[in-house]
Amino acid sequence: MWILIPCKRLELAKLRLAPVLSALERRGLAEAMLSDVLEVAMTTQSIQGVMVVSSDSTVAKIAQKFGAKFFSRHSDTDLSFALTVARDFLQSTAVKGIMTISADLPRLSSNDINRVQASLGGQPGVSLAPATKDLGTNLIATSPASAIPYMFGKGSFLRHRKAARIRGFEPAIIRTPGLGFDIDHPEDLQEFVLHRSEGRTFQYLYERGIQARLLAPSKKDSSDKLAKGAN
Repeated sequence: MWILIPCKRLELAKLRLAPVLSALERRGLAEAMLSDVLEVAMTTQSIQGVMVVSSDSTVAKIAQKFGAKFFSRHSDTDLSFALTVARDFLQSTAVKGIMTISADLPRLSSNDINRVQASLGGQPGVSLAPATKDLGTNLIATSPASAIPYMFGKGSFLRHRKAARIRGFEPAIIRTPGLGFDIDHPEDLQEFVLHRSEGRTFQYLYERGIQARLLAPSKKDSSDKLAKGAN
């Protein structure tokens, strides 16, 4: 089985974090999360190959650093279409099973990937890992590769599950902390920095002082405490 990892152009990554991170910080965070996902993917022994789908030259260099393939064709179009083109390319090279993983899963582990592989058991099937908070799709594993269409977007997990059932597959639903937790919103980032963890993502947030900034009491909290003390 191969892994596909889509990644936006870095200047467009994580725009919903703009209230708490600068453009440069968002770019650095996206690079760190991609690197964490790539390291897990490349070091999971049961995986035959890894391909990153993007049009960003820096992302291409990161993929090359980890030994992953890079695919840029149609990568600036709709996510589902771009992944379909990449999947079709891999199928043309006799790849039978494909696991598509989000690039923003800082808690992903090889055990998560192995669990998904085991859920398919070498048989035709579909496995899905929903995002815990918004029912997006953080992972799709399909065997054969084109078992169901990609249908990314808001609430995509429900669409992917329905598509699998229409095609005669009862999808395995995989729920783990590593697969369910992604960083999309400021509250996700706030939750992540509460506890030290391994990997480049936490290291980046710590070394740049972002963790300390996010955990520092706000002016409003300080004012509330002063007001309570005066009463």
